[in-house]
Amino acid sequence: MSIFEDGPEDRVCLAKVTLKDIHAAIPKHLWKKSILKGIAWTLRDVALCTAFYQVNSYKSTGSMERDENYVPKTRSELKMADEKTMKRKDYAEIFEETPLWTLTRMVIMQTIGWNLYLTYNTLGSPVYPEGTNHWFPSSPLPKYYFIPYIWTNHWIVMDTWTFLRGAATTIDRPLMGWQGRFFLHNISHDHVAHHFFSSIPFWNGPELTKHVRKALGDDYNSDSTNTWRALYRSFVNCEFVEDEGDIIMWKNRQGEQLRRVAADPTGASDE
Repeated sequence: MSIFEDGPEDRVCLAKVTLKDIHAAIPKHLWKKSILKGIAWTLRDVALCTAFYQVNSYKSTGSMERDENYVPKTRSELKMADEKTMKRKDYAEIFEETPLWTLTRMVIMQTIGWNLYLTYNTLGSPVYPEGTNHWFPSSPLPKYYFIPYIWTNHWIVMDTWTFLRGAATTIDRPLMGWQGRFFLHNISHDHVAHHFFSSIPFWNGPELTKHVRKALGDDYNSDSTNTWRALYRSFVNCEFVEDEGDIIMWKNRQGEQLRRVAADPTGASDE
């Protein structure tokens, strides 16, 4: 498949299994820690890179209300007219840009995007007020870190969007082939499994993915598109989401939803 072609996958599946089912499918030996392996990988990483790890965002992956970063703009936030009244040319006036500017935005995102998020809450959660950053105690953000964690259980039980939904809608990608596995700890190849079991040692990722994939069945999400092509595709096809809906998907510059939610075999619609 060419670097400029999309993979055949065109849907996102919402898990119809339970967390209990997935946990039951994982062999006990994958949870086993190894001090020697841990030290070896740590020493290797110190020599290669500085790793960033943000635990809190995993609890709310894919949630419009509680996700920590890469939260899409809604139609109302972009001050767009109603979907029924807008035409293709109206979307073009708002979103049209040259490929060069798209590439420029990609470079900015991939080089200093993380620091923009930490400093200005760029593409961060809308629940945080203006002036939010991760650096200064005077910022409004630190108080959110100390909200009692008993609320977490309440959110997971009461909200429509759950940990299971968030983890199951993540996607495995073959980033950089064997190099991605070696240098990036399997994080892209085994991303779905990592969201379900982030405490399992990453060197067990390939085997863990086999079991998670088997447990999820048709609900397992992956994308064989070249990752750099997929990145560019996201920049040109993920512009905004609608304000209403239980499950909402990105829409492109023409106001079209290109990726669909897989149909529920019970007959209920997720679209």
